[in-house]
Amino acid sequence: MNQISLPLCIGNPEDYSEINRENKNEFRGATFSRFVLPFSYNIEKILDPNVSSMQAELNYRVTSGDSSSFAQRKKYFTHETALTLYERALWLEMSDKWSDTDWAHEKITISLRNKEFKIGMLPPRIVLFEALKTKRNVKDENKNRLGILSDNDANILNSGFLFVDLYFPEQTEVPQLDDLLEFNEHFRYFERPYKSHEKDFGKIFKNVPIDYTDNGATKTIKDMDEFERYFERWANLLDIPLEQDNQFFRLFPEEWAKNARAVSNDNRQTDPNKNWQIYADNRTYVWTAAFLKNGSETLKNQFASNSTAEFEPKNYGHWLKLLNVDKPGFDVNKTAYSPQDTHEDISEFEKNWLDQRTYKRWKHVGTLYGYSYHSGAMLTTKTSNFPSYEVYGGHYFDTTLLLFYIRISLFRFSKELTDIFQYEQGKECREKLMELRKRFSAFTALYQFPQVSNQQQSIEMYKLNRRYFSIDKFFNEIQQEINNSHDFLESTQANELNTAANRLAKFGIPLAVGALISGIFGMNDFNIFDCAGECDASLDIIAEVGIVLVITFGILACFLLFSGGKK
Repeated sequence: MNQISLPLCIGNPEDYSEINRENKNEFRGATFSRFVLPFSYNIEKILDPNVSSMQAELNYRVTSGDSSSFAQRKKYFTHETALTLYERALWLEMSDKWSDTDWAHEKITISLRNKEFKIGMLPPRIVLFEALKTKRNVKDENKNRLGILSDNDANILNSGFLFVDLYFPEQTEVPQLDDLLEFNEHFRYFERPYKSHEKDFGKIFKNVPIDYTDNGATKTIKDMDEFERYFERWANLLDIPLEQDNQFFRLFPEEWAKNARAVSNDNRQTDPNKNWQIYADNRTYVWTAAFLKNGSETLKNQFASNSTAEFEPKNYGHWLKLLNVDKPGFDVNKTAYSPQDTHEDISEFEKNWLDQRTYKRWKHVGTLYGYSYHSGAMLTTKTSNFPSYEVYGGHYFDTTLLLFYIRISLFRFSKELTDIFQYEQGKECREKLMELRKRFSAFTALYQFPQVSNQQQSIEMYKLNRRYFSIDKFFNEIQQEINNSHDFLESTQANELNTAANRLAKFGIPLAVGALISGIFGMNDFNIFDCAGECDASLDIIAEVGIVLVITFGILACFLLFSGGKK
């Protein structure tokens, strides 16, 4: 059991994404994990900033849409998909000051199996969906200007995604696959899942900074309380400003940041519309890539009882835990992993779950892909015939990011519908529901296209990924809720109008008769009494008015009596 070894291929994934100089037909892969945090944004300009001081610190900048990476990815997708991903969304990258941090210098250490391992973090990035208008008359050089925001007010479609890539740099003690499982399961949380989780979390990440300024950090996780140690390392990345043309912007108002911390730390209730947290989960989405010397064949060579039998991914606990982001098996004193226990710790239910979510096109060459609503995983070989980081971390991830955005937006539409019925009434309720239905129709036209790429493998992977994000199920449910609610209020309003019209008819007919009689009496030379100057003329007017009132109220009484008696 102790002889089982599953060493990872490690290093900076960006370095190893380049073509190997010694063999130009070969690419080298390095293990990495990407953690993705959704948030609501509302761009706010920082007034009177100290420009020189802020430029000397970390800030985000708009990624050039002309980069070779974007150009390649645009060609990979259909026109409407590329438009949605790269023209309607704003992509941000960290400034060059990141190179001064301890993360970039690969000085951060974590503790696994009572051993210290170095980890590195690539410059964090952000994508803001629906941040840009795409008008035909907007010049190309102005398309990524922050002044061309589609809507400066927060709304359902304004969702952003922060993602960070972490990796194991080259080091003497090579991390194992079980180390990656332990790391992924703990690092992904931005809120404490349960009390006992905190102990292992604090032990593993005690030296990890929660701040990203002042050449790394002024505080580490061991300095934080049980709530801050989970939340602050993510929140601080969202507090970093956005710079463009010597102007600085916040991703959202400061009040949102305070409310998010209040909710995370002690669960105090705040205005949900003034809070950047929009994700009904305490975990970030995990997008991980594990490189072993022979990929999935390494698992077969280590654990298969029959080396000639066909490799079935569903039978391997390591692949289950990589995809489902689960912890590995430990020995009794928790100082070492038990790879054999990790492998065997898989139930029949989990085997079925895993088999449905595994993409097996390249199983025969040791490469597996898998998808769930909270994770995506690749297990592959040390070398391959394509640049794994660019493709898996670029093309394939962009497809997943699009689906994640759709899922988040659907939940936000559902919440908005609930809020309308909870807080609005009458005319305001109908107007807001009508606006919600209008926005949902626009969302459907922009994001419910059936195909994202013409590449066969992309079509197959997209179909599998979309199914386990439950996109179609949620879309149909929420569309039906919005339409039914709107139709119900429309029918209610129509009934109210019909009732008002009926009431008007009840009173209108007698009044019309009275008006007709009044008209007759008002004709020239028409008098009831011919006083011939011997009586007061006002008596004639009083008599006419009296007759009109008697006839009108008589008809009205008969009409009401008749209509009231009808069933």
